[in-house]
Amino acid sequence: MDKVSPIWWQDSLKGLLIGLGMLAPGLSGGVFAVALGVYPRLIEGITNMWKHPIAVIKDLFWIAVGGLIGLLMTFFIILALIEFAPLPFTLLFLGFIIGSIPQIFEKQKSRIHWKSHLFITLIMATLIFSLPFLPQQAHDLNVINVQTIGILIMVGFILAGTLIIPGISGSLVLLVLGFYVYLFDTARLILERILTFDIGLIIEASIPLILVGIGLVIGIIVFAFFLKWLLKKYQTYLYSGVLGLLIASPFSIILEADKTYPNVWDGLVWTIPIGIVLFGLGLYGGFILQEKD
Repeated sequence: MDKVSPIWWQDSLKGLLIGLGMLAPGLSGGVFAVALGVYPRLIEGITNMWKHPIAVIKDLFWIAVGGLIGLLMTFFIILALIEFAPLPFTLLFLGFIIGSIPQIFEKQKSRIHWKSHLFITLIMATLIFSLPFLPQQAHDLNVINVQTIGILIMVGFILAGTLIIPGISGSLVLLVLGFYVYLFDTARLILERILTFDIGLIIEASIPLILVGIGLVIGIIVFAFFLKWLLKKYQTYLYSGVLGLLIASPFSIILEADKTYPNVWDGLVWTIPIGIVLFGLGLYGGFILQEKD
């Protein structure tokens, strides 16, 4: 694995944004990983963990720390902020994504064969654009049996794909599959039971998330090796698809915000000016973090 000497605060900030993208509705941790220039490092690190664990931990430590903080911030703070003012914060995230697109395109344009690569770009853009229009389901998995164990492990496996494959929103896929609310309610139940200090109740409530976690680990390993192979053999085709995902993701994020938050268009007199400022900050941040990588 190539040796790098990243600035710790820069990697932490990138990890934080990736963590935010993993849970916030409509966003994608993979998109932020590509947009911020750390996607190949993450794939390389995951696939080399068994061979060079110390080197991988040293390389990705601050990204992992930032990612954990981002996940916690999303769960406890960001979701509440987005619910309070969905338009400004949606525009902030869009700024980070859009600000990175020109440089990703610049890095790949000399190797692009326009006809075949443009087709892949359009296919992937269409896929992401169509996700918010798919019907959403609901599930109640109160009884843990062989069937629900298999379902929850498979949900974790699918979720891993959304984390590894850039542009596909894990939260959006979970909403379509009908598990987003279920998993968040389960996590909240665990936090409530932790406050009671009842180990039995905590373990009981944790079983669904443990099963999802098993599928998640399996999926991350499988998808990481697959993406590493694509990066090695078909890098330009992969990035053409990623470019399509990035181009379409703003539309799917806005559509998902419109469906998820009824108040997204309320108070436009103050939300639009604040949103424009946050969008500008996101553009600048996406450009700077990509440029320094």
